[in-house]
Amino acid sequence: MPLPWYYHLLTPDWMQHRDLADVLERQQSDANSLERRVELLERQLQDQQRHIQGLEALLAAHGITPPPVPEEEPPQAAVFPARTRETITCPRCGARQRGDRDSCYVCSLPFQYESE
Repeated sequence: MPLPWYYHLLTPDWMQHRDLADVLERQQSDANSLERRVELLERQLQDQQRHIQGLEALLAAHGITPPPVPEEEPPQAAVFPARTRETITCPRCGARQRGDRDSCYVCSLPFQYESE
C-alpha cells in the first residue's frame, strides 16, 4: 500500500528510510525462501528421475519393456456459429477468451466457424 502524501511531513527522514528498508528486507527474505523451495523441488525431481531410471533398468534386465506411448491424435476443431468479439469458453480446457481467435490460447484447440 503506498504511503499517504503527507507521510514525509509527519515522519523524520531517517524513519522513512528505515520503513522502506524493512519492506525491502522482508521482500528479500521472501525471495530467499522461494529460492530455497525451488532448489528443494529441483533436488526432489532429480531424485525421482534417478529412481525411475533405476526401475526401468531393472525391468529391462528382466526383459520387460514399457508400453509404447500412444501417438496423440490431432485435435478436432471446436465449431462455433460465427466469429464474435464476445467472450467464449474453450470446450476442451474451459479458458475464456474472445470469439474471434483461430485457436485456444491455452490448449491450442483449433476453432472453426460455420459462417466461414
